[in-house]
Amino acid sequence: MITNRFSLRKRRSLATIAGSFVFFGLVLTAWLSGQTQDTGATLLRQAQDAQDIQKSCHTFVQSFYDWYAQRPGLPRALRYRPLAFSPEIYRALKEDEEAQAKAPGEIVGLDFDPFLNSQDPIEHYVVGRIRLKGDDSCWAEVHAGLAGAKSKESYVAVELANSDGRWHFVNFQYSSANSDFSASVSTGGLLTLLKELREAREKAAKAPSGAQSSPKPQNSVPAPKRPKPVTEPSPRN
Repeated sequence: MITNRFSLRKRRSLATIAGSFVFFGLVLTAWLSGQTQDTGATLLRQAQDAQDIQKSCHTFVQSFYDWYAQRPGLPRALRYRPLAFSPEIYRALKEDEEAQAKAPGEIVGLDFDPFLNSQDPIEHYVVGRIRLKGDDSCWAEVHAGLAGAKSKESYVAVELANSDGRWHFVNFQYSSANSDFSASVSTGGLLTLLKELREAREKAAKAPSGAQSSPKPQNSVPAPKRPKPVTEPSPRN
């Protein structure tokens, strides 16, 4: 009888232990399942956030090019869309524009449209691939739109940054369909070109008077700042 009672207690003890293992196994499984679901939900939210950023970047760039292609011109863009550009690139473009205005008949600045990478603009431009660089910057490829399609020939690779909920252009890189995207963004783009043009003007200004090819810049003039946007008048029919 004693042996039977001992065996019964032993079996009950083993059953209790086994039940505990089963219980903890179920708890662990449920916890791991919850962790997996949380991770999946986080990844989904991140993917949705990335899509929202891409869409926002695309919308900004396409809207600018739709507006700009109506009447292309650097002075127009700087006057009516100054906040579309970062302070750095706005200053560089404004300095180049003012230098060219002081040297009629000469080419002392940009000799092509810096936003279109062309001297012969067309009526429509299409935003292609968008590449994100974190939550506050992106690259957008802009192609010439031909007959409702996207040209594979030349394009501009536009770098943008988001500040205070507003996108603005930081730089413009130039390439073609036969060039690698990463190679096109390694040349310095428009900012580097504007810097080289400014240095060339300064060098010419320091040359002997007979060799000057452009007016001497006024060093006392402060660097231009982005003005407040001005409402553009409606075009006359």
